[in-house]
Amino acid sequence: MSSKRRRRRNQCASKIRHKSMEDANYAAYLLRRDKGRLIHAYKCQFCHHWHVGHTARQRTREKLRRLLSLAFEGESKSGKAGGAED
Repeated sequence: MSSKRRRRRNQCASKIRHKSMEDANYAAYLLRRDKGRLIHAYKCQFCHHWHVGHTARQRTREKLRRLLSLAFEGESKSGKAGGAED
């Protein structure tokens, strides 16, 4: 049976390796633009190159909650929160 570290290193081998953060961020931008998904660049702790991947679900949920709370705060401050117009 292989070690956890070896499995992670093998998982990394199948990904595209970007040499700089700028290259990885540009690749992430293109994927976000084309696919419409939340994708980010991150530095790999095993190969020390940059990869592009989906954001963690928890992080995505937190961002969504924050955006929704800001949207609802904005509506309630402007007086447009579900009330009937006169």
